[in-house]
Amino acid sequence: VVAVFGGAGALVYYRRRLHRTHPDGIECSLRVVEGSIPGLSTRWRGGFARFHDGTMTWTRWWVPARPVEIQVEPFASTERAVHGAEAWIVSRNCVVRTYSTGRARIEIALLPERTAVLDRGLAG
Repeated sequence: VVAVFGGAGALVYYRRRLHRTHPDGIECSLRVVEGSIPGLSTRWRGGFARFHDGTMTWTRWWVPARPVEIQVEPFASTERAVHGAEAWIVSRNCVVRTYSTGRARIEIALLPERTAVLDRGLAG
């Protein structure tokens, strides 16, 4: 039992460390608030986003799942603070931005100091 939990913890640590070394990406939580995108949920999920030519590729932290590519319009329609029960799931220090993908609306929760990276990545 200890080996299983220890191995899972090591996997999470390794994946987070690997992702954090990429300057073109951000640690963030993401959810779909309207519409649907295959591979994403309406519940907050933590992960890592990378950007290439205005396309965001998002990967969950601890689940070795297939990355999801999302074409996101480069301008947030709204920005708000984390409120209520969200503070239990995403950091209370995060800001939440809403974006349109053409087929859905998504919310991205990230630390305020990382919003410039998100803006640059979505602008292509």
